[in-house]
Amino acid sequence: MNQSQEIGAAIKALRKQKQLTLYELSEKVYGAKNNYASISRIENGKWENIHFLTIHNILKALDIDLITTIQNKTTSLCNKKQLPMPK
Repeated sequence: MNQSQEIGAAIKALRKQKQLTLYELSEKVYGAKNNYASISRIENGKWENIHFLTIHNILKALDIDLITTIQNKTTSLCNKKQLPMPK
């Protein structure tokens, strides 16, 4: 599984956990249900050159704070390896 597929699978799992359809997530992200195909392509790892902002908006619509997630992961890794936290 490549990185695009891993990210897509994670987004799909989060969407299903929130019990949202593709249409509902599309409406939250884009303000319209007619962009559901874009989210479907992302979930299936069939996307290239996607804008970071699109991923950010999808995660935001799924109530995932990307910055907090990155900070938590960094803290966890630093604690695990006993490294100083980056500034």
